[in-house]
Order: sequence, then C-alpha cells, then structure tokens
Amino acid sequence: MRVGRVMFALALGVAGCGAQSDSPTSVVFPKSVAVASASTSPSSGASAAVQPSPSPILFESATYHYSVRLPAGWSAKPATTAWDGAGVPVYGDPVTDSFGGPTAEAAAAFAFAAPTTQILSAYVASVIADNFKFHGDTCPAKPEIVEPITIGGEPGTLVGWNCGILINVAATVHGGTGYHFVFRDPAVAAATDPTDKATFAALLTSVTFGR
Repeated sequence: MRVGRVMFALALGVAGCGAQSDSPTSVVFPKSVAVASASTSPSSGASAAVQPSPSPILFESATYHYSVRLPAGWSAKPATTAWDGAGVPVYGDPVTDSFGGPTAEAAAAFAFAAPTTQILSAYVASVIADNFKFHGDTCPAKPEIVEPITIGGEPGTLVGWNCGILINVAATVHGGTGYHFVFRDPAVAAATDPTDKATFAALLTSVTFGR
C-alpha cells in the first residue's frame, strides 16, 4: 500500500478542484479496455488506465458497480478481475480500482469488494484482523482510529493505522457486498492527517453505489 498526498476529505470538496468545473467528465472503464485520457478513445492492447485529467473525472467501476469522483490531476486504473474475498489486495493489484495522484510519491487510493453475509460491525472486525494477518510486518494489530463514517450515503467505518506510512480503510456493506476503500500516503508516518482526511472524505462522500 503506497502513494503520496491527496484523498481523504470528510465533508470537504475535492482537493485541487477549486478552479475546475463542478461537472466532472464521466468515464466508464470496462474491465479490459484501455483509456489514454478522459477524452481519448481506447486503444487496443494498451494497459487499462486513464492519464491525469485537467478536470474532475467521474470514475464508474465496471467490476464493483460504484462510481466515485476523482480530483483533477488524478489518474485511474480499473480492476481487470474481481476480488475473490481472499487475502488483502494492495494498490495496483489486478483486483483493485487504483487511483493515483500526479506523481509516484503522491497520495493514492484504491477500492475492491466481494460478497459477504456479515453485518458492518463483523465486517470491520474482519478487515482489522486480516490487515494484521497479511500486513503485520508493517502494520500493528490495533488500529489507532476506528470511527463511523458515511460512504456514498451508507453507514461505514473508518479505520486508520500508522504502518510506517498513513493507511486508512473505509469499509461498508451494501446490498450483500463488502466494500474496501483504501487511502495511503507514503509521505506521512501517522494514522491521521488533516489534508489526507479531507481528501479521502470528499471521495467517500462522492461515491454512488449501483445495483
């Protein structure tokens, strides 16, 4: 899990969108189609990614059936296959929709989901346990923050660790599917940061779930 700074805003507008239009470009990313930019036609054979856009992008996940508004300057790479619920994916994995800032050192986020029969409290407990199971070499067993949050109008929980870098996971259960929205900032060695929290919260507020 890594990246730089720009994505956790709970009730704040999307960072970096100040002078941009309020109407984002809507882009659907089919699982196996490459998109060079928000306004460019897909080119067969290229990696499934969209380059940074000067205006906000409304990313629509063909794999996990949600949409999210990305700040101007962010790029996106959609998942090419669905997560099977096993393990804990990281940024850039084929099962994740990955969203990055303008440089490799910038903050970033990613999302993945799978069917679940758990209620939110049990799902969050499994998120915490699995994070330590698979990332206990860098992350402590007990997170520094566990607090309620709203994700696309749904009740969710925000969990934060200092794993040598800032790692925040926002989890929710919608329609029998458990969703992970993850934010990471390699420039911050803490579980919380006001700028990151504001950017991430704006993303979470912009989420809309499909079927």
